[in-house]
Amino acid sequence: MDNIGINYEKINFVKAVIHNIIKRTFQENLNKETFLIKYNQYVNWIIKGVD
Repeated sequence: MDNIGINYEKINFVKAVIHNIIKRTFQENLNKETFLIKYNQYVNWIIKGVD
């Protein structure tokens, strides 16, 4: 897979993760504070990896 293909896969992965947290926000009726906590947690997992 070339660099363009790899970057495309990375973008799709990040989009899926962010889409999931937004979807859960509505399904679970999360407030802004809870959303931001979960969002920041997801972003940290993307950047630093999941322990």
